Amino acid sequence: AKSHPARNFYKLHLENIPSGFYAIDIEEKLSKALHPDMYISLEIGQHVNSQPKNVDLTFPSFEVAHHAFQLLKKENFGNEECTLHWMRTPKDSMAYWTREHIVDP
Repeated sequence: AKSHPARNFYKLHLENIPSGFYAIDIEEKLSKALHPDMYISLEIGQHVNSQPKNVDLTFPSFEVAHHAFQLLKKENFGNEECTLHWMRTPKDSMAYWTREHIVDP
């Protein structure tokens, strides 16, 4: 197993956001969960009506990200499949779980 120093983790990944959550709704929910400690602003520009499936949250340090993680892991985003991770889930992750992934030597 490969270990990673904590100082390298300053991003959180909110994945599998259910349908019906618009970008502006996600921003508001994140901001309320982290208020008054910090404010979240998503880079959505003119896309307030988009329905993202995943959101990457970048923080200035591991300590700030850890504090945000502690607050956000209590939030309900509509279903149990919506998860908060320290590392992004690879697109081919199911192949690893089902042993279908073949590694070339």
